[in-house]
Amino acid sequence: MQKIKKKVCVLTTVHIPFDTRIYHKEIKSLLRAGYQITLFAPAEKEIVKENFKLVPLKKPSSVFKRFILSNFQPLRLALKFKSDVYHFHDPELIFVGLILKILGKKVIYDVHEDYELAILSKSYLKPSIRKLVSLIFNLLEKNISRFFDAVITAGRDIELKFRFYNRRTILLRNYPWKKDFENIEFQRKKDSKTFKLI
Repeated sequence: MQKIKKKVCVLTTVHIPFDTRIYHKEIKSLLRAGYQITLFAPAEKEIVKENFKLVPLKKPSSVFKRFILSNFQPLRLALKFKSDVYHFHDPELIFVGLILKILGKKVIYDVHEDYELAILSKSYLKPSIRKLVSLIFNLLEKNISRFFDAVITAGRDIELKFRFYNRRTILLRNYPWKKDFENIEFQRKKDSKTFKLI
């Protein structure tokens, strides 16, 4: 009897379909492990390969649409493509994740950066309201994350912040591949046994 492949739905409204962390590191690892993947991402056309399907999302035309309106399309499609696990990558999708969890789905939140701090440098927000937006988002993000089946973080500092709210927080660093450095010739200063890698 053929083993039924577990289905994973991966959602992003911000990243390109073949993003290094999302596709080349996480999705490819899941494909090698035998999972069936549906990726929802901003793209021009649908792509179907063995055990992998890219479903294109319309890219939001403004910041407002990105944060508010772009939640409806991914949620509708995610529910249409029934999956065993839903793995989302953008803070804008946190309410999509919460709705999926309320509906009894398994949900994973992948936190790429410290959004509480990132909001403080957003040029599209007036400096006078950045701190308030950062505070509100931080409270929402951390408290909603309690309900998720897992939280994946890209850095130790982010992991420690989330672990207080969700004990199922995992650190998955975003290191470059070793193979990327294998054929690089490094130039050293004369009489120097070391080089700087930045």
